[in-house]
Amino acid sequence: MRKIAVILALLCMLPLGARKQWTEKQAWAWEKRTGVIKGFNSPTPPYPGMTEEEVMRKAAELGYNSLRWWYGGSAEEAIANITKACRIAEKYGMTISPVVCVPQPKAFWESKGTDEAALREMKEYTQKVIGALAKEKGIVLWDLWNEPGCGANFAAAGDDYFLGCCRGVELMVQWAQEMNPTQPLTSSIFWRPDIINPKSPLYETAARVEKMMDVHNFHSYQCAGNSDDQGKEVQSVIDYLRTLGNRPIVCTECLTHLNNSGLSRTFAVFARNNIHFYQWGFYSNDANWQVKWNNSTYDPYDAEFHNLLRPDDEPIDNRDLALVRNYKFTNGEPTDIGAEFTDKWESARAWRWMAIGPVKGKTADNVEEALRWLGSHEAQRGFNSLNVTFSFTEYKKDSEAFFARMDALLAMAETKGITILATLLNDKEARGATDEELARYEAQVLRRHYTDIRIQAWDLYYHPGQEQQDAAKLTDLLKLLFRYARYEFPNQPVMATPLIKAKPFPANFNYHDALIHGRRAGWNMVEFEGGANADICFLVWKLSDVISFSSNQSAPQTGWVKALAYRYGRPIFCTQWQPTDEANARTTLDNFARSHVYWYQKGQTPLQPEPTAFRFIPIRTGK
Repeated sequence: MRKIAVILALLCMLPLGARKQWTEKQAWAWEKRTGVIKGFNSPTPPYPGMTEEEVMRKAAELGYNSLRWWYGGSAEEAIANITKACRIAEKYGMTISPVVCVPQPKAFWESKGTDEAALREMKEYTQKVIGALAKEKGIVLWDLWNEPGCGANFAAAGDDYFLGCCRGVELMVQWAQEMNPTQPLTSSIFWRPDIINPKSPLYETAARVEKMMDVHNFHSYQCAGNSDDQGKEVQSVIDYLRTLGNRPIVCTECLTHLNNSGLSRTFAVFARNNIHFYQWGFYSNDANWQVKWNNSTYDPYDAEFHNLLRPDDEPIDNRDLALVRNYKFTNGEPTDIGAEFTDKWESARAWRWMAIGPVKGKTADNVEEALRWLGSHEAQRGFNSLNVTFSFTEYKKDSEAFFARMDALLAMAETKGITILATLLNDKEARGATDEELARYEAQVLRRHYTDIRIQAWDLYYHPGQEQQDAAKLTDLLKLLFRYARYEFPNQPVMATPLIKAKPFPANFNYHDALIHGRRAGWNMVEFEGGANADICFLVWKLSDVISFSSNQSAPQTGWVKALAYRYGRPIFCTQWQPTDEANARTTLDNFARSHVYWYQKGQTPLQPEPTAFRFIPIRTGK
């Protein structure tokens, strides 16, 4: 009973002059004074010779105005470190959001938050740090406890650990209020979306403690969601926090490039909801946040997981610089132009994926034809990839059988050292289905194989407009297909192959000289059929990670279309190439070798050189 009395005294007996929780009016006044927080976590330099001040200066230069970070050690050391950080930040017009590293004695956990000595130690630390800096203008907010329930004890203790942390947060709020700080108090309690589920055993405790905060605070590394969710999960957390109190909201951790929750998707949600942010990471550094949780940077890795900059100041994604600089609240107005546009791979990532060298492939109209080809002698002639058209009709009829055939194909291709370019749709297959059905189909296929290295790339739609005459309908469908594909964040490039071909060349037409510097030529010598047109071709190439085309024309005409595709500065696929004869095949292969085109032959025209001997010729960069 005595221990319970001590806790009640700690919680309820505020000394004279201690402030209470801010009213909603006070919280909004703080936001008005502060402006929009555009922050980052971690001032860690990318190499030992760089100082934290240089990191701060660079961050301010790029448009950030706040830093959230852990300042541990003794209370005296924490005070000194936070004060130093505030003075550095002040030089560059920035603020600091310290994460309070309160000691958590073993007795606190063993007693389930009732041990008097442990509570005194925690209270003394909290009040020393916050009391010393209670009027520090350089501190924009206090983050009292990072992610309650997350830590070394989490796996073993589970829900009990979360509840114990919340007890600690509840006490820290009261202790901090006794110091009468002029900055808001908060804690990232909502770092797990499942906590907002009323059926969760954590629900009531989390809500009760969150209602004590001056401003709301949450973490989200899944701002995009997938094609089923499309950001609804993070929106549900934001909406729920508002039910607990109409207060400003800060997301103190966000940004993971690899699961489609980069800044473009994150800001699409945050801007319309007026969310302050602190992204995770800044420079790639020895913290090894470059790779996903539990992975090692000793192993090869693709696009970085966190961070904004590489050690040499090169952006991980150049588009992020403008996003940070221009971020603002839109008061409910949507700013999102769609994942199909915002989350296209940067060209550097596309080239990195294709660094394996030439792709020399064949085409198959269906899985059965592909399996027969893989079992034939031709598969041993130096081909290393196979373009296979999959059937939406078969998927709709029996999805389990569809995936079983796909798995069997991938397994057999792997034994032959051959990758698969998966073509998922064409006009014939799309006929009679709704756009939503087609998009869901592609999303489900990508979801199963989004990290499968046996997949060379995804061709979402081959020849849109070949049979479909309604260009407006095709445009809407293509945007939807790419949007759903982006929400599955595949680790292979996605594209579509437009229906485009070169016009018949006039007699004695010098196709090479027609494209000389300053001469206006290119689109004037291409044509379209059916419902295809230049706008659809442009849209397809604009949305694609890699640029693709097809050809059953002569070498000069094939080269002309390739020249248009080459303008995009990305890897190029000729997804179905059917040479007219041996001479044209030889000339086209020379062009492909010099232009680094990845090709898939259709038909049986003899090839010289043989696929085994085909090599890329280094592209000259000067003269």
